[in-house]
Amino acid sequence: MTQLSTLAATEAPDDGAGSRRLLVGAVVLALLACALVAYWLWVLRENRLQFVTRQVLLQTSAISEHASVVFGTVDAALLDTTADLRDGRIDVGNAQRTLRLRMSSGPHVRALSLADRDGRVIASSWSDPPPQVRIAAGLDAALADAAALRVSAPAISPYDGREAIELARTVPSGPSNMAQVVAVVDNHFVAGFFSRMVTSVDARVGLFALDGTPLGGTLELTAMAPQGRSNAALLDELLQASGEGAIERGPVFAAARRLEGLPLIVVTSRDRIAAMAPWRDSLVGAAGGTALALALLGLMVWRLDREVRARVRAQAALARTRERTRLAFEAAQEGTWSWNFGEGSIDLSPRMAELLEVGTSACITQQRFLGERIHPDDRPLLEQAIAVHAAGSTSQIGVQFRVALPQGGWRWVHGRGRALRDAAGQLQSIVGTASDETEARNRDAQLQDLQSRLQRTRRLESLGRLAGGIAHDFNNILAAVLGYGELMQRQATPGSAAARHLEQIVRAGERGRSLVARILSFSRGGSRALAPLRLEPVVNEALDLLAASLRPGVRLERELHAQGAVVLGDATQLFEAVSNLCANALHAMPEGGTLRVRVESVQTDAPRTLSHGTLLPGRHVCVAVSDTGVGMDADVLEHLFEPFFTTREAQLGTGLGLAMVHGAVKEMQGAIDVRSAPERGSTFALYFGLVDAPVQPDAAARAPARPAAGQVVMVVDDELALVALAEETLAGLGYEAVGFHEPGLALAALREAPERFDAVLTDQIMPGMTGTELARALLAIRPGLPILLVSGFGGPRMDEQACEAGIAAVLQKPLRRDELAAQIALALAAHDVADFI
Repeated sequence: MTQLSTLAATEAPDDGAGSRRLLVGAVVLALLACALVAYWLWVLRENRLQFVTRQVLLQTSAISEHASVVFGTVDAALLDTTADLRDGRIDVGNAQRTLRLRMSSGPHVRALSLADRDGRVIASSWSDPPPQVRIAAGLDAALADAAALRVSAPAISPYDGREAIELARTVPSGPSNMAQVVAVVDNHFVAGFFSRMVTSVDARVGLFALDGTPLGGTLELTAMAPQGRSNAALLDELLQASGEGAIERGPVFAAARRLEGLPLIVVTSRDRIAAMAPWRDSLVGAAGGTALALALLGLMVWRLDREVRARVRAQAALARTRERTRLAFEAAQEGTWSWNFGEGSIDLSPRMAELLEVGTSACITQQRFLGERIHPDDRPLLEQAIAVHAAGSTSQIGVQFRVALPQGGWRWVHGRGRALRDAAGQLQSIVGTASDETEARNRDAQLQDLQSRLQRTRRLESLGRLAGGIAHDFNNILAAVLGYGELMQRQATPGSAAARHLEQIVRAGERGRSLVARILSFSRGGSRALAPLRLEPVVNEALDLLAASLRPGVRLERELHAQGAVVLGDATQLFEAVSNLCANALHAMPEGGTLRVRVESVQTDAPRTLSHGTLLPGRHVCVAVSDTGVGMDADVLEHLFEPFFTTREAQLGTGLGLAMVHGAVKEMQGAIDVRSAPERGSTFALYFGLVDAPVQPDAAARAPARPAAGQVVMVVDDELALVALAEETLAGLGYEAVGFHEPGLALAALREAPERFDAVLTDQIMPGMTGTELARALLAIRPGLPILLVSGFGGPRMDEQACEAGIAAVLQKPLRRDELAAQIALALAAHDVADFI
């Protein structure tokens, strides 16, 4: 312009032309400036429109994703509860506890309730629930099987007097009185949630049901709907249009998104006048600056600067949206981290800092992370996993390691990550997530413990079957030794060397008999009948016998608090079990100590898993034997009840005492709980179920004394030596014995002369036919014939099987002469009474 002025001054004749040229130039310049301004204004308007619509879409997407998380957790709790009701895992007894556990789905859930089809509340997580729920009141029978989620309009909740909405699901096939599950969601929380999600003052957010019912927020659809247009129709139009972008609807920009899997729609909007205000400012500024080219340039530069700043604000808004997404991700209890290899630093999310127990640190050094927080045994594994992935050998990192806790102990963390590389393939950083695996590890440990107990139980059962088989064969040998020993003892001259030798033989046989009895008790194969008995007198008898032989330094404490407790069992087995436990306790206290025996009644309302067995709900009596001795470690506890396992020195124990205790308790349908630790003593607790039954006196003690009168007794055994022994023993008692070594021969003899035999003495296990099968065949020929069954190993159901077969009595091998005489006399007497009647 200076040059133009100078030219006009020096060329006066051309002032007009110069002015025109200047005017033309000015006009051209003005037109060019106006054209440029108009163009830029159009560009700015389009950018503003794109920015606003994109912002509305991003805002709608972000809010809907967060709302899906919020309401999805509520729906997941409803689905889980309906599934539990359908499968019978929830009943009235545990409903309230289960509902309170499900309340952990979020702070926005005020209550979780079960209602019937008429909306009456059956159970609730709320301590004092109202009698009726709103959404489910008068539920139509046609909707009872509907699987859809139902949502109510906001109203004042009867639970706490605050505005809330109710979400409900129908139980398709649950209990008749539990037709639906209802969750009460705090509407103030929903409103506050939406208010925190908006990015501008003029933004509005609303939550609607599919039918257009407003559920929360600040948006009103009536401002966008033409007169007479329903909210539902407007929502459908917004949903269809939002697939391509935000739309102008009346005075606003609006977009809608349906929550995935839920009958809810989120709608957001921005006021059109407020959103386009920056563009109108640009228009006014451009119109005021068109007079001067420099002003126009300055205005354009200023507007460009304003545009850059607007884009920066948009990026900041996007970053805030990403931050909210990260917070939602952390709400799922997942920590995030970023390892910058160039700087040697690790950026942590708050949840990740919590998992690593580094306070509120957002960034820690590589040396601090690997050197201080990680368990020394896990550090090499973690470093190797990172190094292998950094070298490109693995697609991602997946490793579990322990993190030190400030209060002591360790937390198991599962870390996952992936490397980020530049265009040249150089490693820049590793990003990933982490979660707390401690609870899962604890569950795995509990599962392994249960599997170990199951394996131990199976091992004991296998050893029991093996021991039973050995006992059967050993009993046959002992029967011959004891039987012939007693016969020879009666014939030997009293005081002679032969009599002394025979006495030692019989004593050895008795010790063997006792050993076999212990093996049978362990294997649960004894044929002892279980009968009601008072427990405390048996325990007292065992303690009285023990008290007479206590060594100095040992104090016996009795705490008997179950007077009158009656259990189903065998008094001899119970006596031996208590005696063995007390003997073991004394052995564990070589320097003296306290032996405490406590008997008390126990009531259980739920099953309890003990160290050896499960305690079912009901009334029980517990016999606990405790000592202050050396205790036991885990290896000893693992093999505690196995036969022939002992910690005593050689020649000081057989290892059958605790095996017998295990067999006796199991035969009496009880359970054992063992608690012990090295140098902290041991406690053996035996649990037996209480019964309401009268205690009967011993039938054998009431047997009438009856001398033999030459009655004929049939003897059946596949062992010829035992047949000969029984014949000789019965002859010495005054009976006429007829022996058979095959069941078929005995059956044929009775068929020929049914009235010849007065009684039958038969073995149980024989080739071709068992003793119970033979008894049924004999009784079919001659009903009422007294039959006595002899068994070395009859199994746990021997008494029941013998009674069903009509057998008068079951005798345990090896038989003593006096026992055989008493049982035959009792059977013959019972038969004579039956004939007389």
